[in-house]
Amino acid sequence: MTRTKPAAEYPFRATLQRLRLKKKMTQQQLAEKLGVSPVTVSGWELGRRVPEPHTLSRIAQLFGTSVDNLLGYSKTAETFLAGDIAYVPMYGSVAMLEGRLAFLDFHGTYPVPAEAAKVSRGEQAVLITVPDSSMATAGMGKGCMVLTHVNAKVNPGDICLAIFDKTQPRIRYCKEASADRVVLTTSDPEMPPEVFEAAERKNIHVVGPCIAVYHQLPRGMDLK
Repeated sequence: MTRTKPAAEYPFRATLQRLRLKKKMTQQQLAEKLGVSPVTVSGWELGRRVPEPHTLSRIAQLFGTSVDNLLGYSKTAETFLAGDIAYVPMYGSVAMLEGRLAFLDFHGTYPVPAEAAKVSRGEQAVLITVPDSSMATAGMGKGCMVLTHVNAKVNPGDICLAIFDKTQPRIRYCKEASADRVVLTTSDPEMPPEVFEAAERKNIHVVGPCIAVYHQLPRGMDLK
């Protein structure tokens, strides 16, 4: 049985407050450096929520530590890896909020073998639940977990995570991805490609390439 914990049970809130106070920084000052509101910083330190992956990376860089250290999974300050395991944040959904990539419904961090996950030092990666069955014939049925590299380059032929109309996550084959034109397809050869160009290009955001899929939690590897 999968067990998840609320944000309040993670050591992140205490770690963040300790690092902030050590730097003699107010919540207002930290918020300004990160481009968020003081209410957001307060929510982190009260344990009401955990920052999105890209914000965690910025916080780690700001305080000269690692994401693992912030989340309480490592006492080292130089690496995202703990031994041969990479602790990857898992989220229920993803969206574009106020022009920014946002990861919603934090379920905890999921330990995956670093080599198999291809999670390099300092690289942002997240697990997202596959939202529909459009890629089922490619082995990615609804409810599977897909490991995605965030903001990494997506090449033609890659399977990628994309956001339609700011709030609808999709898993698709990428046929083309540029600043002016995006072409995506499903695993059904009879379905026509989805083409976004000109004015429609702003309605699609390619998050990054999907590099592993998990149909269930490996034995002995529960969410933390």
